Amino acid sequence: GGNRNGGNRRERGRGAANAIAKLARKGNQALDDDELYGILEASPMYETQQVVEPPSLRGSDADVPSSTSRKLFSGSNDPKAPWQPHYDTVELQAAWDLMTDAEWERLGQTPVHVLDSGWDHINHEDLGGNLWNNPGEVCGNGEDDDGNGLIDDCHGWNHADGNNNLDGDGDHGDHCSGTISADTDNDLGVAGVAGGKGNWKGAPIMTGVGFGNNVGGFADAIRYAADNGAKVSSNSWGYTSPGVYDPAVVSAIDYATAAGVLVVVAAGNGGTEEAWYPGYYEKAIAVAATDVNKVAVSQSHNNQYYSNGGPFQSKPSWFTTCYGDWVDISAPGFYVYSTTNGNSYGYKSGTSMACPHVSGILALGKAVAPDSTIAETRSCLSNSADNIDNLQSDTKFVGKLGAGMVNTAAFIQCMKNYAPGSGCTLSNDCDDGNSCTANTCSVNGNCVFTPINCNDDDICTDDYCSNGVCSNDQISCDDGDSCTADSCDSSTGCSHTPIANCCGNTICETGEDATNCLADCSPGPFDVQGGSCSSCYVLDGIMFDVESTEFKIQVQTIKVRTYAASGTFEVWTKIGTHVGFSGSNLSGNGWEKISTYAFSASAWDTVTIPLSDFSTRDIEQGEKRAFYVTIQDQSTEDRMIITQGTSVGTLINEDSQGVKIFEGTGKTFLAANTYSGAWAFNGAVQYLRVLPGTSSPTSSPTILPTGLPTSSPTSSPTTSPTSSPTVSPTSLPTSSPTLSPTSLPTNSPTLSPTTQAPPTNAPPTAAPPTNVPPTAPPPTAAPPTNAPPTAVPPTNAPACTPVEVIILTDNYPWETTWFLVDSDNTKWGSGGPYDKK
Repeated sequence: GGNRNGGNRRERGRGAANAIAKLARKGNQALDDDELYGILEASPMYETQQVVEPPSLRGSDADVPSSTSRKLFSGSNDPKAPWQPHYDTVELQAAWDLMTDAEWERLGQTPVHVLDSGWDHINHEDLGGNLWNNPGEVCGNGEDDDGNGLIDDCHGWNHADGNNNLDGDGDHGDHCSGTISADTDNDLGVAGVAGGKGNWKGAPIMTGVGFGNNVGGFADAIRYAADNGAKVSSNSWGYTSPGVYDPAVVSAIDYATAAGVLVVVAAGNGGTEEAWYPGYYEKAIAVAATDVNKVAVSQSHNNQYYSNGGPFQSKPSWFTTCYGDWVDISAPGFYVYSTTNGNSYGYKSGTSMACPHVSGILALGKAVAPDSTIAETRSCLSNSADNIDNLQSDTKFVGKLGAGMVNTAAFIQCMKNYAPGSGCTLSNDCDDGNSCTANTCSVNGNCVFTPINCNDDDICTDDYCSNGVCSNDQISCDDGDSCTADSCDSSTGCSHTPIANCCGNTICETGEDATNCLADCSPGPFDVQGGSCSSCYVLDGIMFDVESTEFKIQVQTIKVRTYAASGTFEVWTKIGTHVGFSGSNLSGNGWEKISTYAFSASAWDTVTIPLSDFSTRDIEQGEKRAFYVTIQDQSTEDRMIITQGTSVGTLINEDSQGVKIFEGTGKTFLAANTYSGAWAFNGAVQYLRVLPGTSSPTSSPTILPTGLPTSSPTSSPTTSPTSSPTVSPTSLPTSSPTLSPTSLPTNSPTLSPTTQAPPTNAPPTAAPPTNVPPTAPPPTAAPPTNAPPTAVPPTNAPACTPVEVIILTDNYPWETTWFLVDSDNTKWGSGGPYDKK
């Protein structure tokens, strides 16, 4: 199903496949080993197209205009919950509003079994709170206290490897578990569908590992869930060919269903309506995947997703959801934001992501009606779903996406019919005082309060009820751009069509040039690169100077390499050099703040910081301007990557336009302290040329950022050092895998530095601030050995023209190689293949 990480799983899966070879059948035909090997790897629908808190440097997707306007989910105090608009798609907030305190309390006694790749419940800030505890087991005593043959199965069992290690393999299970029951309303991370409310705990996660060092144990895992009181079993995995199943798994689903367990299964990513097991089995609840606009995910459709910090955007999918008469329900499964391992968060796509939405919603329903039967619950799930056939641009999905999009609020309302009775006999006995609900008494004596449905099926209206009257207010599609015509279509949402010959639409059109529309036609953008490093350091901030010798320029963005997962950058500037500045009174010494920018990134990523004030970005010809880039957060991991220099004011680089960047001074946040020595800004300054006779642009053009080299260390950074402020900085690991980093000595500042050889990706330690510069000379880093070759021009050749090669890679950049070849087939430059750079 498009599993790009499937190679190693396939090898590990061979043993499990052979073990059940005699059980597998395709119709009445037995499978030979080779066919079985290709089918029963039982890989999770490993939708590993992950975007970790996409910052603005993740390719061109951040520049795609919004085509939909929609209110973002904000149903909890979790800071990253607004990045989960897929919860709006399933009407989650309205469902939460319907639940009573008693129902929230029962949610904490409604275990959900997750059969997947395990999860990092110990180290993740947002996963440990909703953990199932085996009441019959004394954890850590090395004994089988409950007599089920499993020692210390305190929170579940690793059925793949036969032990109680629940970490498994990868973060697929972390992501699914977070969607179901990440701690909610805890002022951290994301929200889970059934993650609790306030002091009420969420649905406890009972972990079943089917993907560990080995692959297998699926039937045993499902039976384990039934034997230990799970109400729901979530299964984001399936076989890799249609028409194939394991009878032992089918039997286990029968066993669990008879015990009252709702078995939810991802429909699969194969893109056909064939019999994809185990979701095809009638007792399983098969879930197809849509985008946030309820359109089935396919490779031929530009699916809608939400990029943190911006509106909904369009992006092609790498997979197509399975569909068919056997699918039961649909849920969001494209760019779903949830927990990942390493105490992080990220996006994943696939039916694997749709499945836990439904699993969490069913847990809410069982908390409302704990005694409801399988048939009653499934009936509510289907009858309350939204019909989405009219939204499908591809007619093959019509009638093949189950009952439609799961509607959590309508489902919960239906489940209240099976809730413990409240003693009513007539509808007149029920009055919640809300004129926007219809009040009825169910057959079991329970008051049911159904919100009045004001939905007019027009995506261009905001639908709500007030004082018993429905309102359908037209939404605004204004994107704030005077060069777009903004409109709304009732089926597709907002659109923003560029207006021709409008200065400011980022297109240099006929009749426009740099003299009458600099914003669209100015030369550039250009990048003047700062330093690079093979032995890198982390600092809180740096002051450096930029000079333009030939033209007036306007700085557009500052590109910073960071070791942080998230944080907030500030950019300050002043005319002239920073050399000689001391103290921390920035504003009183001519400095102006021109950007405060919150970001999310991976280690070694480049973050592009937009600048807000155009008047303070201009650099006249022959003029110097100082910049101070700093990060607000003060922990080791939340710092920027810096190169050690030789002397403050030394030229680092001069580009083809005569723009120079110089070595500067390391500073802590708001210039409170100064780092010893000289430091080179490890990033780039992007600018436009301002031609004579023109004025500076008044709006920033949309540009594709150029990439800076990155590396992927495998270890997390360590905590901040506790040593004296006079200790010299310690280096980051090398960005070149063939080099070992060097570091300054920490014992005697009068000695020459020694060279150490720690592991290539050893975690960094922060550079502590000091106002006492050491006398030791800085270490010298060897140049990277894998740099692309530099072309040598022939004798008497005309002056070289600089050529910039921009490569925007996906998550698999090691596939990328580039060559620069001229008209007579002479190769002038090359690079790659890139190994995660």
